[in-house]
Amino acid sequence: MSSPIIWVIFPFVIGMLVLVLRRFEPFTHVISIVFTLLLAYLAWSLPFDESITLIPLPQVPSIRIDETLFFFGRRFILDDSARPALILIYLGISLWFGGAYLARVNQFFVPLGLWIAALLTASLAVEPFLYAAIMILGVALLCVPILKPPGKPVSSGVMRFLKFQTIGMPIILIGGRLLSDVEINPTDIQFALRVTLIIGLGFAFITAIFPFHAWIPMVAESSHPYASAFVFFLFPATVSLLSVNYIEGYRTTGIPVKAGEVFRFIGVIMILIGGFMAVFERHLARIMGYAAIYEIGMALLALSLVADTQLISSSIGLYFAQQVPRALGLAIWALALCFMLGKTGDLKLTSVRGYARKMPIISTSLVLSTFTIAGLPILAGFPVNIALWTDLVHAAPLVVLLGLLGTTGLLAAGIRMMAVLVQNEKGDEDWEINESFPEIIFLTGGWIMLVVTGLLPQLFIPILTNMAIIHMTPVK
Repeated sequence: MSSPIIWVIFPFVIGMLVLVLRRFEPFTHVISIVFTLLLAYLAWSLPFDESITLIPLPQVPSIRIDETLFFFGRRFILDDSARPALILIYLGISLWFGGAYLARVNQFFVPLGLWIAALLTASLAVEPFLYAAIMILGVALLCVPILKPPGKPVSSGVMRFLKFQTIGMPIILIGGRLLSDVEINPTDIQFALRVTLIIGLGFAFITAIFPFHAWIPMVAESSHPYASAFVFFLFPATVSLLSVNYIEGYRTTGIPVKAGEVFRFIGVIMILIGGFMAVFERHLARIMGYAAIYEIGMALLALSLVADTQLISSSIGLYFAQQVPRALGLAIWALALCFMLGKTGDLKLTSVRGYARKMPIISTSLVLSTFTIAGLPILAGFPVNIALWTDLVHAAPLVVLLGLLGTTGLLAAGIRMMAVLVQNEKGDEDWEINESFPEIIFLTGGWIMLVVTGLLPQLFIPILTNMAIIHMTPVK
C-alpha cells in the first residue's frame, strides 16, 4: 500500500459512499468526521517506507507504506515532508464537518468536501509539479455546488471565482513549462524574470491576491455563510503552499528570486484592503469576507519569511500555527452567521440593530470571531500575530506599521459591529437568551477554545512549529 492511496484514493471512495447516503445526514456527518480525524492522526503518526504491524499477532503479516504511487504515467509522492500539509487539510476538514449539520449546509457539502481534500492532497503530491494547477481547477469546480447547490442560480461572485480559477490554471501551466527552460539556461536572468511574473500572475488569480480578490466579499454575501467560510479557509491555505514549492524550484536553478519582498508587499496590501474595507461594510457576511482577505495577507507575510532561505526552518512553523486561530475564528463566525440568518432572514447591520439583547450568544460569537482574526489579546490570534510582527519588525519595519494599521481597521469593524448589535433604540428592551440549546453549546464551546488557545498558546504552537521544522525543511 502507498501513502497516496490512504490520503487521496480513500477519501474519494468514502466521499462517493457519503454522496449515495447523503439523505442520512447525521450518520454521514459522524462517519466523515471520524474518517477525517483518523486520516489526520495517521498523517501524524504513521511511518513511511517502514514495515508496520497493525495487529500484534504472529499470524498477521506486516505491511509497508510506500511513499510513491504511479497513476497514468504521473508520480504521486507523499513523504515525511507532506505531513504538516496532510494534518492541516484533514484536521481542518474535520472541524468544518463538525458544525456542518447544525449550520444546515446543503447535502453535497460533506461528500464534496472529502473530494476537495483528496484533490488538494493530490496537488501537493503530483510530479511533475505543474499538474497541480489542473487539480486546483478541479477543486474550484467542486466548490461551485458547495457554494450554490444544484437547482439554485449561480451568483456573480461564484462565477467570478470560477473565472479567475479557470484563467489562473493555464497561466501556471505555461509558467511551469517555462520553468524547465530556466533550469536548462539559468544564466538568462531576463527570461527567468518573465517566467517569475507569469507564475506569480497565475497564483494571484487562484489564491485571490490583489487585484483578483473581489469575488471573496461577493461570495460571502450571496452564498451560505458556512460554505463560503469553508472555501475561504481551505482553498487559500493549501494553495499558498504550492507557491513555496515553486520558490524551491527556482532555488534549484541558482537564480536569486526576491519572493520574500514580493510576498510582503502584496501581503500588506491585502491586510490594508481587508481591514479598511471592513470598517465601511454594512453586511455581516461581507465583513467576514474582508476578514478572509486580511487573513490571506497575514499568510503571505508568514510565507514571505518562508521564502527567505535563512528563515525557512522557523517561519514555516509560524505559517502552520496561523491556521489554528484562522480556522477557529472563521468557523465560529460562519456558524453564528448561519444562526442569525435563520432567525432574522437578513445580515445587514440595519436589520440586526439591537439583536444582541435578543441573541447575546450569537452576537458575542460574531464579535469575538472578528477580534480573534484581528489578534486581540487573550484570544487565539494574538500569540501567532505577535510572533509574526516580531519576526518581521527587523526585516521590514514599514510593513509592520502598515500591517498594524490594517489590523486597527479590522478591530474598528468589530467595535462598530458590537455597537450596532447592542444598540437599544426603544430604551426598554431587556436582555434575554433566545438561542436553542445546541446553538448555545456549540458557540460557547467555541468561545472556550478561542480563549484557551489565546491564553495557552503553548498547547499548539510548539507542536506545529516543531512538526513543520522536522518535516518541511526544505519545503517539498
